[in-house]
Amino acid sequence: MSTPALVGLNCCVLVAMVASAAYFHRVRIAPPPVGRYELSDIAVMCVVVAAAPLLYLFLPRAAVASVFGLVLCTALQFTLAPLTGAGRAWLIAVAAVAADGVLALLGRPLAVMVLTDVLLVVAVAGVATMWAQSGMRSAQAAWFAGALACYDLVATGLTSVMDRFAAQVMGLPFAPLLAVTRGEPPVALGLGDLLLLVLFPLTAVKAFGRAAGILAAAVGLAVSGAVSVLFARGC
Repeated sequence: MSTPALVGLNCCVLVAMVASAAYFHRVRIAPPPVGRYELSDIAVMCVVVAAAPLLYLFLPRAAVASVFGLVLCTALQFTLAPLTGAGRAWLIAVAAVAADGVLALLGRPLAVMVLTDVLLVVAVAGVATMWAQSGMRSAQAAWFAGALACYDLVATGLTSVMDRFAAQVMGLPFAPLLAVTRGEPPVALGLGDLLLLVLFPLTAVKAFGRAAGILAAAVGLAVSGAVSVLFARGC
């Protein structure tokens, strides 16, 4: 993989972290009526993250894009609603998703990739903030991280699930990948990994203060950077 592209990917992760931290401190999102987060909730989230790529491998690309578009539009709306109002947020979200779809139909893959990246960063900021503000604790985020790391080891290192999934969704509008290249393989970060890297500092800030949040972000970037070094060396 290209070293500059891997550096660029980690810079994008840093931007997502900073944007999410700014959103977290500025906005208060109404929590969903789910009560307190329990380990069973984390287990359900892990199952969804693990099962989704397997399901999408068997769906037509058009169906995959439609599902992703609907989910992304909804996430954008509730992220923007505290800033713009609910009605205006729907207009912006629908317009942004429609623009991404039109660019794909016009055969503008670079524009699709860039716009999708921007929309993903916005949506992740909202989802991570909602989870952190609605009661997810740092210990639960750590359990989520551990489960996701085990899943990544199996899906990426021991099997071809994530490679096949990336090939299936690459180039689609609304693809759940923070991508900086479209090569074989693409230099990209999965949505679950991005969400975790953003979420962990927010839960640390809420539980232990700003210094802990900065430390958590630094650790996340260090891990992401170390993985990038391994990829650059062909490991």
